[in-house]
Amino acid sequence: MPVVTAADSAAEFEFSWQRIGDAESLWLKGRELSARKNRLTVVLPGNPGAVSAYGEFASALRQLLDTDVVVQGHPGHAPHSTSTYELQHAIAHHAKQLDRHAAAYGEIVLLGHSIGAYMAVRAHQSAPPSSQEKIAVVGSICGTLSRFAPRGYVWCTLVSSRTGKHLLSTLVRALPNRLKTWLAPDPQILAECESGRFFDNIITLLRSEFRALEPELPAETLLELRDKALLVYATDDIYVTRATQQQAASLLETVSPAVSSVSTSTKSSATSLAALPAAPLLNQVKDSIDSTRVPAAVYVSSMADLTHSFCLYPRESMACAREIKRMIAARGLLNVADDDQEIQEISASEKVAQSRWPAEVLRQAPVHE
Repeated sequence: MPVVTAADSAAEFEFSWQRIGDAESLWLKGRELSARKNRLTVVLPGNPGAVSAYGEFASALRQLLDTDVVVQGHPGHAPHSTSTYELQHAIAHHAKQLDRHAAAYGEIVLLGHSIGAYMAVRAHQSAPPSSQEKIAVVGSICGTLSRFAPRGYVWCTLVSSRTGKHLLSTLVRALPNRLKTWLAPDPQILAECESGRFFDNIITLLRSEFRALEPELPAETLLELRDKALLVYATDDIYVTRATQQQAASLLETVSPAVSSVSTSTKSSATSLAALPAAPLLNQVKDSIDSTRVPAAVYVSSMADLTHSFCLYPRESMACAREIKRMIAARGLLNVADDDQEIQEISASEKVAQSRWPAEVLRQAPVHE
């Protein structure tokens, strides 16, 4: 892969692709160890797990957190995929990779988007204690940690049905290229979703999500992660209801009743979720918390200018990355400055380096099991 020079730094870095069995990952890695900290940020995509969609977000995280970044694809969500995989297979895959990352890096930031947040939480649980110790942050971005909101549930139910799957697959392939480009400006993402068994895996994963996700938040699990958990929500999200956001904030607010959970930035309009009343279903769990042993702040943010599909839009990707950095710095989870560092968008040369189409490029990549 080509080597490019970051616009905001004299340090060289490169985009590279890695095949791991029936999955693939996109890496942004410093060329020299001295040019970066011994830190890795792992991003687990949502569903579809189109790794290419997260290039701008990964670039922003690299700049803001001074870190290597890997967007770690789900098994089956790759152009060369030949089989289909359910949610538990994806969780097992990510847990195995986390263990590998922990052996190579001193600090790990684990971020999950949408169902990727659920995978991140469960993969962290599955990792051995020695690996868990190196994971400094477990972040949820528009995380579907419980059952979908009604609007999203209806849509996903239709899509995942046998008839809906056939109709949607036929429709996507029949759309004119100009319309496809309007719906998804990055042609690489479109090519990725139309290749191999990618589309079949979207539906297979979605159906297994329906079976796995509980009606309520995994309260006990979130409390176990309270020392490292960060939650970022979109104010209007078809998959995560306001009630669910309120439950998360109320749960964590009990952990630290004196501190506001609201974040503000020049690009986001935050609404105080911490001030909202506690959800009755969580009262028993909340009453059992010893608040003297927990962190000094709550880290739940609601961003009015964030959408569930933020990764498709450079401005939202950068705003989300900045918010994550702000929360990490405020909590002192990593040694990063709480400032308004500028972020450079991916340049034209970087986009070329990031791209791995035509497929021959990926077929030449080393395969790891």
